[in-house]
Amino acid sequence: MRSGPRFLWLGVAWMINDCVASIRAMPATELERGSSNSGGDGGSGSGSGSGLLAVLVDKFSVRFFRFQRGELVVLRSPEEPDRRLVRRLVAVQEDHVAVAGPTPGSKAQVERIPKGHCWCEADAGARAVGGDSRLAWGPVPLALIEGRVTRVLWPPSRWGTLPPQPSLTRVVGKGGTLEFLQPPSREQDWWS
Repeated sequence: MRSGPRFLWLGVAWMINDCVASIRAMPATELERGSSNSGGDGGSGSGSGSGLLAVLVDKFSVRFFRFQRGELVVLRSPEEPDRRLVRRLVAVQEDHVAVAGPTPGSKAQVERIPKGHCWCEADAGARAVGGDSRLAWGPVPLALIEGRVTRVLWPPSRWGTLPPQPSLTRVVGKGGTLEFLQPPSREQDWWS
């Protein structure tokens, strides 16, 4: 009779881990672009750029498709479904993203994100293991996103929340329009 409550707690713990939140280890290099709590030590060994971080992954809000541009997300790799990756959510459905050309110096292209998809990039850039939207995947189905990385729990020197850091240069049109590609010709038009 005593084993009943133990199994109940196991079920509750599994449900919380699968549906509400979980703790995940991730390489510190995947958070290079910067969190506000990185300490600014420039890689002096206290967790910046090396080692593992323990992060809290919010899985509940993802079920309601509550995403913001600039958030770190955990997603299943489009190429290897058993692999989980941490990537920055650069753009959401109906946005337009500036994508660098195939060769250095070539003209950038504009890619429209279709409904039900997003654009995810690694903060570590081309060095990222597993790929990202700009290098390999293109738009990623929202169904592959499993959670949002909301805070760093370990090491203590990096503890804190991870606010969204939207790209100021990559998204060139939001909500299906390209109005941001052509700035107003007169200064007063910016405010009207």
